[in-house]
Amino acid sequence: CIPVKRAEDVSPGEQRDNTDAFLQSYEHLEQHGVLFIAPEGTSWMNRFVRPLKTGTARIALGAEHRNNWLLGLKIIPVGHSYTAPHLFRSEVVVQAGKPVVVADWADQYRENQVAAVDALTEYLEQQLKSLSIHTRDETGEAMITQLEEILINESPLPQQESFYRSQSLAARFLDDHVLANLLEDYQDSLKKQGLSDAAICFSNKRAPWWLLPALMAGLPFFLLGYLLWWLPCFVPAWITKRMNLYVGYGAIAKTLLGLFTFPLAMWGVYHLGKWLGGQAWFGVVAVLFMVVLGYFTEKYLDWWQRFRNHAAGAALHRHHQQEWAAAQRARESLLSYIA
Repeated sequence: CIPVKRAEDVSPGEQRDNTDAFLQSYEHLEQHGVLFIAPEGTSWMNRFVRPLKTGTARIALGAEHRNNWLLGLKIIPVGHSYTAPHLFRSEVVVQAGKPVVVADWADQYRENQVAAVDALTEYLEQQLKSLSIHTRDETGEAMITQLEEILINESPLPQQESFYRSQSLAARFLDDHVLANLLEDYQDSLKKQGLSDAAICFSNKRAPWWLLPALMAGLPFFLLGYLLWWLPCFVPAWITKRMNLYVGYGAIAKTLLGLFTFPLAMWGVYHLGKWLGGQAWFGVVAVLFMVVLGYFTEKYLDWWQRFRNHAAGAALHRHHQQEWAAAQRARESLLSYIA
């Protein structure tokens, strides 16, 4: 870990000096080391690439310059796109771009070092935008998020395919004022009636025949799994909430705390199983059963949410025909427009 001081890290009157950080970086790279750099110099949950700091380009070009452009240094831009960065066990798509050969900027660096740094920084920024779901700003973020919710309800896709669909939406529609107005009208109609897109979507779909029997048959296992995992999951969530962390660090804190609470819970179940069965292998079986129940409990909650969506949609269709019809027309117009 090489500490670097950003402008916002320096107290009034304090001089910002990163000479030692650059020197350590050069020496590490000269030994064929690898550096991870967060080039935006900040961490926010918005899905758009913020202007990059010049540090990455300055370190890379400086290291090559020190070695007569023979170091063979490459920069690999990497984009991360999370489904829900604040939630434990949410999914992420990692896109690695083609290696950027730093020596390609040698001639420009010899002519004008500042211009070369700016050019390489701009190039890296464009690469990251192509590897991410770049929504540009908060307005674009809200628009793409709303479109994603509608499309996920209408036609769910695996995470990788969903990433490309969202990336395409951002590329095609961020400047589309017609779509923005259609989306605003639809969201207003939902808000006025206290409805959700899921309720509108599932009102047109029948629940799978197996859903209700699965919920009924699985209820005892769900309750047992929920009981076993409630405390080890609740404690990290409660402590993280009490710490009042920035939302982007919540999942990290929960994971770190879970490294203690999960093994403790399994240790307790092991000894309970061993005590009840009288032999150590009963404890091992109890722990394995606990782990399986944990995954089942997650799946059961998904089934329950799906059942609730279908029930809400059916009730809406039966008792609020006029509101349902208006929202349905607005939704169909949206889907037809972006098809």
